[in-house]
Amino acid sequence: MVVMGVFVLSIQGMGLVPKIFIAPSQDPVFTGKLELPLGTSIERSEEVIAAVDDFINRNYYRPGQGDPVMANWMVFIGDGGPRFTLTLDPPNPNPANSFLVANTFDGGKVEEVISALENFVVTEFPDLAVQLARLENGPPVGYPIQVRLSGRDFNSLYRIADQVTSHLYQTTGVTSVKNSWGLQTKKLLVEVNQERARRAGVTSEDVAYSLRTSLAGIELTQYREEDKLIPVKLRTVQLIVKMSASLTE
Repeated sequence: MVVMGVFVLSIQGMGLVPKIFIAPSQDPVFTGKLELPLGTSIERSEEVIAAVDDFINRNYYRPGQGDPVMANWMVFIGDGGPRFTLTLDPPNPNPANSFLVANTFDGGKVEEVISALENFVVTEFPDLAVQLARLENGPPVGYPIQVRLSGRDFNSLYRIADQVTSHLYQTTGVTSVKNSWGLQTKKLLVEVNQERARRAGVTSEDVAYSLRTSLAGIELTQYREEDKLIPVKLRTVQLIVKMSASLTE
């Protein structure tokens, strides 16, 4: 009877065991993906990260009372940083993307810091997609809810994606939703009048070079600073597009 009673109690007690396939690491470390809309400049990313850095510094590194919670942290702006563990999935290099790596003194405080930081970001920067989590012991999961839409009509896909985003934001517990396509961007289409271009002694390659110099810049060389290579780009201040546009008339 005692054995049967223990067996029944063990079966009932299984309902109290958390259902998780691979538990996250209990180390006092957490990471965060901070992704602004595609097309955001590096200067805007620096402003947002400066505000996040100030929030951590005021509340968890140098609080008014009590011991500090955070030991140290660093943010890679425009880059995902080094992959210091195999399970890490940093964001792709992009001026709009940043990656946070933070260490706390007590692993039990990690969830508290993550919750407070998420609330701050959602309130102050609604367009910032944030994903904060402990280090994974298994393969990276990414966002816990992922919806894939496929089709041939881009406008319909964007419309349905907006509807899904609105529905997710109305769901309790959802704080951040990211669209992998991002916002629609404008496209510059240049049609060169080949006859006038030949009379002016200008080729299509010359026009393309001028546009690239004006819009993105041409990398001339690289400057080495210790172990870093910094590209040196040439970019015109006054747009040469005016000269190119006259060739299309």
